[in-house]
Amino acid sequence: AYTRDWYEITVENSGQVQIQIEFEHASGDLDLEVRDADSGQVYAVSRGEENVESVDFFLANPRTLTIGIDGFDEAANAYRLSWVLP
Repeated sequence: AYTRDWYEITVENSGQVQIQIEFEHASGDLDLEVRDADSGQVYAVSRGEENVESVDFFLANPRTLTIGIDGFDEAANAYRLSWVLP
């Protein structure tokens, strides 16, 4: 089975949001996507080919976000998810 995980976090203040995953790229490429939990609007996407995928964006209003981690080309891999909220 490939990696496909979804998480929800609540951002209680407006401001800069930073989200990242760290993993061993050689073991499987992962991508990162952040959406609005209610509307599905995509706020940020990272589809690089390194050991870190990260996004940094501004939220004007508090809201719940959905964080998606997806194995590129059905890759499976372990990762560490972290974030910094305003």
